[in-house]
Amino acid sequence: MFKQFLASLTLAATLPLALAQSPAPANPTVRLRATIEKIDATSLTVRERSGEVITLVRPAAMDVSEVFPLALADIKPGSYIGTAAMPQADGSQLALEVVVFPEAPLRYKDGEKTVIVPPDAPVVSFKPGKADENTLLVPGAKVMITAQEQGGKPTALRVIVGRNGFAPPM
Repeated sequence: MFKQFLASLTLAATLPLALAQSPAPANPTVRLRATIEKIDATSLTVRERSGEVITLVRPAAMDVSEVFPLALADIKPGSYIGTAAMPQADGSQLALEVVVFPEAPLRYKDGEKTVIVPPDAPVVSFKPGKADENTLLVPGAKVMITAQEQGGKPTALRVIVGRNGFAPPM
C-alpha cells in the first residue's frame, strides 16, 4: 500500500507539474495516521488507519514532536494559531480544530479573522519530543508520520505523537 500510495501521490503531483512544464519532485513526502505496533532502534512498524501494517526506517535524525491538549482559555491575545475551519455566512470561521504554535512573529496576511471554536473542537499545541522519544514512541501510541521513500525504503522523517493515548487531531 505504501508504494501504491506513493505511486498515486507521484502521479497526482506529476500531472499538474507536467502541465506547468516543471519537473516533479523525485521523492514526494506522504503523511500517515497510524498506531505504533513495534519500534526498535532502526525501524518503526505502524498500523495505518486503513489497517495496513507498514514498517519504516527510523533514522537517528528523525524529528519527534509531542502534541498535547490545551484549554481554549490557554489561548492568549497575540497567540499564533492555525485552524482547520469552515466559513460561515457572517464571514466568521467555525473551527474544526485549533493548533496553538510556539511563539512566532507571524501575522495573518489579511489582518484578523473571527474564529468560533465549538466545545468539541480539539485545541492543541506542540513541543519538541526528541529528548523524550523513548517514553513517547511506544506500542499503542497514536502518531502522524511524515514519510518519504529513501534508498528504496519507506523512511519516517517526522513523527507527531500524543502521550498516554492522546491522538494528534490534525
